[in-house]
Order: sequence, then structure tokens, then C-alpha cells
Amino acid sequence: MKYLKFHFIFHLPVLAALFFFSPPFFFTEIWAVVILLFGVIIVVATWEKSAVERGIWIYKMGDYLFRVLHLPVEEYVGAVFQALEVMIVCHFLFREFPTALLMERNLPGLTAASVWMPALVFITMWVVVGIMYGGRIRKDLPRASYAWHILYWVLPLFVLEWIPGWDIFLPRWPYLLLPTFLVGSYLSIIDFIAMHWGLRFFDRKQTLGWKVQNLLPWEQVLLNFLACMILTQSFILLLPPYRR
Repeated sequence: MKYLKFHFIFHLPVLAALFFFSPPFFFTEIWAVVILLFGVIIVVATWEKSAVERGIWIYKMGDYLFRVLHLPVEEYVGAVFQALEVMIVCHFLFREFPTALLMERNLPGLTAASVWMPALVFITMWVVVGIMYGGRIRKDLPRASYAWHILYWVLPLFVLEWIPGWDIFLPRWPYLLLPTFLVGSYLSIIDFIAMHWGLRFFDRKQTLGWKVQNLLPWEQVLLNFLACMILTQSFILLLPPYRR
């Protein structure tokens, strides 16, 4: 089976069902959708491209249509589908369970200093850790390469969104966890199927060896849940206040 057909089979019916239960929201949240999808394409073209160039992700010739910036075009398609699924689930939750029903917490307001100073400290520490340990981990602990690639480049996005958005996220924790759990679990299932069908592979020498059903690396499961959490956070931050 071709990789593009695989995405259509496992994503289009899900998107159709989500649209059915949660009518299209592109006209009311058009800018949030456009900005988030643009950000997803940028991340795919950089982070995922790096994973392929380092040989962490492996694809067989003939299973994909063509490559864009060294990455199969199907990865861009899959990432867009994933982002749409997360956004529609979020939209459904906000529509069916308005946040007005939640017990809002009296959280302190944020100032520019309370946002930018922690962010600056975190970014500085992130750069220092990368310089000190990045090359050493890939050289001395090659099996930790994929875990490092995820934690070093993806986890900071999660943290940097919490620095300015913690007062938004905390009262809305169910709206963060549900889309993350639902979509992240589904993505892990179809990743397992993709590996079982021989559509994608991971370099065993760059994973720690812990696998789901002796096939799917735990690093990929972690990535799915982290990515869904970041997508959910980003969508909530981009929504106008009266929509969240």
C-alpha cells in the first residue's frame, strides 16, 4: 500500500466524522486555523526533515510519491490531517462544554517581565545544554538519538507556550488533555499499523529499544502525545478570548 493512500484511509473518515459532529469552524476561527497550519508546515519542513536526514526515520523508495525538502510529501499531508483533527476536537469541546461552566480560578495577571524573563532564561539554558550535550549524546549514546531529538527540540515548544499561557491553560486542563489523549492514542495506533505494513521504519541503532508490541518505539508514542498537546495549546492560545 502507498503511504498517501494509507493517510487517506485512516484520516479522511475520521475527519468526516468529526466534521459531522462538529460543524466546520473555519469561518469563525479562520486565522487560528491558518496560523496553526502554517506553523505545522514549518515544523515538518525543519524538525521532521532533520529526523529523516539523520536516518532516524526511514522510508522505502516507491512507497511515497515524491520528497519535499528531503521529506516524503505524505508527512506534510499527515501532519495537516493531525492538526485538523486536534482543532476540530477542541472546537467540539468548547462548543458542547462552554468554559463558562468551569470554576474559573483567580489567577494573577501577567506582565511583560513575568513572561519574557522566564522565557529568556529558559532559552539560554536550552542553548547551553544543546552545545554541551547535543553532540556528545549522539556520539556516545547513539541509541538515545531519537529521544534526544524529541526532548530537545519538541519539549521546549511545550514549555515556552506554558510561560505566557499558564493562566489560560490551568482552568481549561480538560480541554488540553482530552484532545491530546484521543488524537495522540489514535496516531500511535495508526503508526503501529504503518510499521506493521512496512510503510515506515525507525533506525534501531537510534532508539532505546523499548517498543509497543515489540514494534513501535516508545519515542514515537511520546512524540505523538507531545505534538498533540502542543497543537492543542497553540489552538487555544490563538482563539479569541470569547471562543475559549
